Amino acid sequence: MPQKKILMLAFELPPHNSGGLGVACLGMTKALAKKGFEIFFMLPKRLDYNYSHMKILFSEDFSKLPENVSKKKKYVTKKETNLSGYMLGDTSKSLEEEMEKLTHEMVLASRSKDFDVIHAHDWMTFEAGIKIKEDSGKPLIVHIHSTELDRSPHFAIDNYKYEVEKKGMLKADAVVTVSHHTKNIVHKFYNIPLDKIFVMYNATYLDNPSTSLPKVSLDNPLVVFLGRITHQKGPLFLLEAAKKTIEKEPKTIFVVVGNGDMYETMIEKACEFGLSGNIIFTNFLRGKYRDSLLKRADVFVMPSLSEPFGLVALEAAHFDTPVIVSKQSGVGEVLKSSIQVDFWDTDLLSKKIHTLIKKKRLRKDLVKKHKEELKNITWEKTTESISHLYHNLSNKEI
Repeated sequence: MPQKKILMLAFELPPHNSGGLGVACLGMTKALAKKGFEIFFMLPKRLDYNYSHMKILFSEDFSKLPENVSKKKKYVTKKETNLSGYMLGDTSKSLEEEMEKLTHEMVLASRSKDFDVIHAHDWMTFEAGIKIKEDSGKPLIVHIHSTELDRSPHFAIDNYKYEVEKKGMLKADAVVTVSHHTKNIVHKFYNIPLDKIFVMYNATYLDNPSTSLPKVSLDNPLVVFLGRITHQKGPLFLLEAAKKTIEKEPKTIFVVVGNGDMYETMIEKACEFGLSGNIIFTNFLRGKYRDSLLKRADVFVMPSLSEPFGLVALEAAHFDTPVIVSKQSGVGEVLKSSIQVDFWDTDLLSKKIHTLIKKKRLRKDLVKKHKEELKNITWEKTTESISHLYHNLSNKEI
């Protein structure tokens, strides 16, 4: 069966990523390339990347093209702005203007390549995916790594983002979600038919843990949280559990890795709770420093309020660290040996953390179970399903 050419749209890739979407895209494309797929991966902003398994396109390179590059419709007429600037905090232009510019640039960029399927990752690329589908006649897959309902505290959703997500799912030929947890949200809150939604789990692409990782010089029991410091990730529930754990085991150190809109609030609350001597805020870490911390941790904790997947939990398990996740996390569907508690049950969360800290044998048993499950959580397995979806969509009349 001849392999297809895939046009992927996204807004990040490692090492210039702020979350798990870019990591997932990298693992996915590496596995697809091994299966023989030719991948054109489109990003908004030109940055330095060093990947040989796919061709990276930067849509901003097409912003200066003259209108007569194509006789087809120009989708945007508003003044040019910079999406990457918006993503980095530039609020001088409206989000709608930024998205219109990105869509226009991505449509122009797409005309420079021949492809069989469009694969758009998360809401920021959905409008572009729709326009490229209309422009090219090729089938569109939208891949849901998170929804506006996941990201918004207390369901105070951004209606613009919600409508973009919904329109993308309705216009797409197939919707891919990273868990059944997310599939249920997409069906219930976006009214997408169940037979249009395909669950395809994330995996890790990490090599075997290096023996040359930097040493973390802490002999204390170590509990690690790694993720964006936002309401969605449950940071205040983490602090409540930390306070209760430290009351039982005063030498415990909690390390909070990441940044986000609740970063300063977390520091203030930690002081209020009297945790200053037991909590370390590292800000964002990547590479060997991040890996060494995951490998050294006695427990990894992810108390998210709504987590479509939670790739970092798999990465922690990969580094032989026992994992606790909320029952509201998709990763628990595949890493079934993980300890799972309701995000709001900080008494139980604290109890589970304390038990793992005190019982080394239990930690080893849990890690052994994690390892067995990780053997079946692979990008090779997931991309087999993605491959079938590509062929089914591109070989039928849309």
